[in-house]
Amino acid sequence: NQQLKSTKEEQEKLEAQINAIIHQSNYNGTYVGPMLWPVPTVRAISSYYGWRWGSLHRGVDIANGSIPIYGQKIVAAYSGTVIYANYTSTWGGGYGYYVIIDHGKDSKGRKISSLYAHCSKVYARVGDKVVGGQTVIALAGSTGDVTGPHLHFEVRVNGTAVDPIAN
Repeated sequence: NQQLKSTKEEQEKLEAQINAIIHQSNYNGTYVGPMLWPVPTVRAISSYYGWRWGSLHRGVDIANGSIPIYGQKIVAAYSGTVIYANYTSTWGGGYGYYVIIDHGKDSKGRKISSLYAHCSKVYARVGDKVVGGQTVIALAGSTGDVTGPHLHFEVRVNGTAVDPIAN
């Protein structure tokens, strides 16, 4: 159907844009891991990384547990530099308000980055240096293509999304 086709095209376009942003970054930090949990007050996962509805879900969705997620503070999962911050388009290619942080290269020379989508408010700006587990980069929300409030959290290796729980 036509809507499904245009959604898939939009996802591919967004993926290409994200990859370009990550590959253009020249931040030279060192990543030794592990990532920290990006929403300290909410630990519930509503959707895991992997295939669903015929496409790859490139991250984990952190949503309501005992504490409603909307408006909860999102912290940088690891220290680094903000390389992208969308706080002007509530659609954001489907990701709504979102932030990308470059964490530098790991011991194998791979570029590690993280992405935080569907925020209600973004505090981070491009060029900001962030401290893992401490710097509040945004507030959780429901902007973009969502069925309800949650944080869509991605970890990327050389621009390719990997399972954030396994890495």
